[in-house]
Amino acid sequence: MITFADGSLNPIQSGNFPPALESQAITFVHLDSAMLLDQVACSSNSEAALFRVCSRYESSLSLTHAKGYLGVGLERLYDLQGEARGRGRCRELVLRSEGGMVLPGADPGSLCRARFLIPIMQLYTLYIDQKDNLRYLGHQGRENPENQPIAAGAGKISFSQLHSQVGVFSLQAVLELNSGKQLSFWSFSHIARRPVINLILNL
Repeated sequence: MITFADGSLNPIQSGNFPPALESQAITFVHLDSAMLLDQVACSSNSEAALFRVCSRYESSLSLTHAKGYLGVGLERLYDLQGEARGRGRCRELVLRSEGGMVLPGADPGSLCRARFLIPIMQLYTLYIDQKDNLRYLGHQGRENPENQPIAAGAGKISFSQLHSQVGVFSLQAVLELNSGKQLSFWSFSHIARRPVINLILNL
């Protein structure tokens, strides 16, 4: 079952290509820390917040492909969606927090507590649908703008947490194909790398 961070169902559950009941799913977030944005000023109303931000590292910014922003405050993290205005190293961002796959929504009056923002460049879930297709489900806020098949004949995918004696956390992903072949991936940082996706595409 694919749900938002607040526990409500993602629309994919009742839409096209719903997930198979016996298959697990996992969501990945790719942040671009090189485009870290420092808050210079912020004001909010009952619906959204207007951020004035400047890049900490880059002389110019390209936020066209950002799927949203992770706001970092002293007390919590914020899932922020909206639009960017202007050009150059400093920008204005009109942002809301309705919640999504990773974090629940926040009251608009609290959004200015985010001291810096990190662009979210990719946010997606890997799952197997009811026709045994491994799928890439892209997210933006509470919407799913992209849903693409990666491989057919993928019977089941499951995940388990592993802990070593020295306290190192890792994640094992097991992909079971209808052909009987089984693929295992260790550590969730590996499963979304391009070579692994290319391997699946060429099975």
